[in-house]
Amino acid sequence: MATLVVVPLKRFDRAKARLSPALDAAARADLAERLASGVVAAAASAAGAGRVLVVADDDSVVRWAASKGVRGVVVDGDLDAAAAAGLDDARAAGAGRVLVAHGDLVHPEALLPLIEADDALIAPDRHLDGTNVLAVPSAARFPFAYGPGSFQRHVGAAERIGIRLRVVLDSGVAVDVDTPDDLQLRPEVDRG
Repeated sequence: MATLVVVPLKRFDRAKARLSPALDAAARADLAERLASGVVAAAASAAGAGRVLVVADDDSVVRWAASKGVRGVVVDGDLDAAAAAGLDDARAAGAGRVLVAHGDLVHPEALLPLIEADDALIAPDRHLDGTNVLAVPSAARFPFAYGPGSFQRHVGAAERIGIRLRVVLDSGVAVDVDTPDDLQLRPEVDRG
């Protein structure tokens, strides 16, 4: 089954605001871009560049995606809107499955087996709170609900619409960078 990998991204100079107590603006933008580059490269390696879609809030990120050899689109709205746009794109492209992977994964190579799988799945963050990776059939009208507590909301939403999600507790995709504490997992970060 063909999978479209959707990577929602904020403009790099606006990303990672929760890290502002630990990193200056330039360091946050650099970190966001480096993490996103790793996720996009891993996704393109597993799915093929034509099966990766960067959904962004700004044209500058779409141009960045093109420089990485993948397609990008601008979508106004939050993370839920970005994921929904990716789902619509997957449906229109004839992909049987959409996999939403966040652009701040520390170990993006851990995405490879998840992209190559055919099933619906969810991979929470290391705190079992947020959703780092979510794959659903493109035919589903999945109600994305990102933010604090999204792991349980997504599991509940899947149950309500009849999708059986495989829960992936993989330390590789569980590690993302959202808060200053997470920076301990990225020792090479330039703190500005």
